[in-house]
Parts: sequence; C-alpha cells; structure tokens
Amino acid sequence: MHLHIRNIVYRLNIMFFVLFLYCFLSYGQEKKVIEQWLNGRDEVMKEIAIKRIVKGEYKELLPQAINMLEQWLGEKDIKIRKKALKYIGEGKFKEMIPALAKILETEESSDKKIKKDDKEKEKEIEDLKITVVTTLGEFKNNKEIISLLVSVLKKERYPIRIACIKSLGNIGSNDVESLNILIDLLDEYNPGLVLEVLNSLEKIGDKRLQFFLVDVVKGYKDMDVKKRALDIISKIGNKKIIKELKDAIRVNKEDNEYKDIVPYIEKTIDLLSKRE
Repeated sequence: MHLHIRNIVYRLNIMFFVLFLYCFLSYGQEKKVIEQWLNGRDEVMKEIAIKRIVKGEYKELLPQAINMLEQWLGEKDIKIRKKALKYIGEGKFKEMIPALAKILETEESSDKKIKKDDKEKEKEIEDLKITVVTTLGEFKNNKEIISLLVSVLKKERYPIRIACIKSLGNIGSNDVESLNILIDLLDEYNPGLVLEVLNSLEKIGDKRLQFFLVDVVKGYKDMDVKKRALDIISKIGNKKIIKELKDAIRVNKEDNEYKDIVPYIEKTIDLLSKRE
C-alpha cells in the first residue's frame, strides 16, 4: 500500500517536472520569437511584440522595448509618434518622462517657426502636444510630471491648457503646485475652462477645496459653473462650510440674475447638515 502511494507521488513529481520543463522551454522559445519581432523590419510584428511586453510579459525585453519606443518618438511621422505615446502611457514608463518633456520643448520652438498660413502643420503639432500631455496624465502622483504640466499650462494655447487640466485631475494629486494652479484658474472668466477645472478638482477630492468652491458659488457669473461647484461641495464638503453657504444664499439673492441658484444651495446645506 505504502509502495503504491510512493509510486503515485513519484509519478506526480515526474509529471510536474516535465510540465515545468515544457513551460520553461516554451517560454524561452517564445521570448526568442518576440525578441526577433522586436528587432525585425516588419512593423506589424514589432508592434505586436511591444504590445506583449507593455502588458508585462517578457520583462527581460523591456529595455529593448523602451529603446524602440524612444526611436518611434523621434520619427517625423506623427502617427508613429502617437503610437509610441499610447504604449508609454499604458506602460507608465518613468524612464520616458525626459523624452516626453523634450517633445514639448522641441515642438514649442518649432511651433514659433511655423508660418501663420500653415494651419495644417500648426494643428498637427497641437494634436501631438495634447497627446503628450494626455500621456503624462497616465502617471500617478509624480512631482516631476506635475511641475511639467503646470509649466505647460501657464504658457500654451487653450486646447493644450484644457488637456493639462484634465491630466492634473487624472493624476489626482493634492500636491500644492497642482492645487494652486487649478484654484487660480477658478478666477478665469471662461466657463468652459472653469468647468474642466472643477472636474479635475472633484477627482482630486481634497476636502479643503470646499472653501474655494463656495467662493465660486458666491461670485462666479455663470449658472452651470455655480451648480457644478455645489455638486462637488455636496460630495466632499462637511458642516464647516454651511455658514459660508448661507452667506452664498444672501449674495445670490441680491443678484436677480442668479437668484435661481438659491434652492440648489439650500439643498446642499440640507444634505451637509445630515452628514456626520
């Protein structure tokens, strides 16, 4: 009986060893194929290899994949550069941050040389910058990226500024530099931009923001912006803000154009008063 059990255990061990050996050899062989695709001339197979590596397979080949993505970033074809940005964002490769910053700097200087009548080229560069900024938003809580986005936000055109605002929200950090620039933007009289700022502030979700949002409810000259600010206060706020909200009722009652916001404020106060 014992001999029989020992034979079964022995056979099982042999089976597991053979299975392990098979998997090991298969992995090695497949890795060799992936590496050949990565270094070959067939662009389709090269992209398939990068896609597998970005997903976390064949980590030994990651340095080669990153090097390939960096080469793609240097191509003149915008489509290839955007393809590289897509995989950099998916893989969140911190090694690529300097290369992304360089694109923004290089294309900024190129942008200034573009003739005013070359609208197609101007749009192409703008789209590339937006893609770079969006890619940076895939990284989480990185001080270097936040500083870069804030810098770009201060000097770029409207579509790129909007992309920066969204990326700061996607990063979701309550870093002082990020919060300061977003809070400052609440004073801009551009409802579309301010709504995007509010969306990003909601993602950050810092409770201290309620005291800045109530100022929006009091003084911003747009009904949709006021409602959005109240919506966020109702989610992140607490009883400490009720006094300020009651003052917001007084302020808006004095302005006939925005007195219709009062019921929304009252509803928010009622909600917060029940919160622990």
